[in-house]
Amino acid sequence: EEAPRQQRPLFLLRKRTGDAQLPASVPFLPGQGSLKVGRLQSCDLYLHVDRISKDHAEFMVAKAAAGCNMLLLKDNSSNGTWLNKKLIPKGTWTQVELGDRVCFNLESPEVTYEVFRGDILVAQPTEAQIAEPPP
Repeated sequence: EEAPRQQRPLFLLRKRTGDAQLPASVPFLPGQGSLKVGRLQSCDLYLHVDRISKDHAEFMVAKAAAGCNMLLLKDNSSNGTWLNKKLIPKGTWTQVELGDRVCFNLESPEVTYEVFRGDILVAQPTEAQIAEPPP
């Protein structure tokens, strides 16, 4: 009997800055609905860091006009969420592109994740890959 095929993620958030105990990467799977980020243990991306709200932010996948997947981000926090070092408006869905960096805490310790297409990178990155600056 064949083993069930593992779903390939649509997108992957990969840690660029943040404490070692934070998740190195988090997949966004087809049919997931949304990916919640925050200080609550029930969040998909659990960030136990000061200045991170319990329900800090949320990602959602929507279909673009061309039929491809589009990643959206909404800030629900008290302290803000930054996309490529620009504060995004609270409570508004903002489009996120591949390679964008999302920062959930600008103050020390900074917590930043980069967006990758899921079917390209599904393995957990090593600590050396995380520490390596982008090209």
